[in-house]
Amino acid sequence: MPENVVVYSSDNCVPCEWVKKYLARKAVPFTVYNVSHDERALQELEKLGFKATPVTVINGQCFTGFNQKRMEEALVTSGYLKPSQPASA
Repeated sequence: MPENVVVYSSDNCVPCEWVKKYLARKAVPFTVYNVSHDERALQELEKLGFKATPVTVINGQCFTGFNQKRMEEALVTSGYLKPSQPASA
């Protein structure tokens, strides 16, 4: 498995909570950096080219906001999740 998933978060950020809950529900290990309290994390976020949260980094790919479909695709590609099986008819 590649490097840990990283979530750049901030205080009072509802989409940040959605991202963290989604990852936890899928049992994906992740590290949270709260840019409201961590100046270094804020600088890292800005180096990535972002100023707002959430930003999720999965295997070098950055995702803004909460886009479950794109995140799931990246998690499958990175080996964190198995591909979803289509429902049988």
